[in-house]
Amino acid sequence: MSELRRRISESKRPTVNVTMPSAPQFAPTPAAPSDDLVSRLAKLAELRDAGVLTEYEFAAAKARLLAGPSA
Repeated sequence: MSELRRRISESKRPTVNVTMPSAPQFAPTPAAPSDDLVSRLAKLAELRDAGVLTEYEFAAAKARLLAGPSA
């Protein structure tokens, strides 16, 4: 009889299930725009130095990069 009472008592106890949220998932941060700008300017300079771009073409491309995406 005591076993039956224990089971009944246990079944009446409220149960609490606690789950911790998982760590938030963040997208990897893209490279800083200034880093990209520097690398693109360096590439333009390499092309100019190799004779692929004229000084005029280099200056025009550099001005477009420095003006930003809205230009």
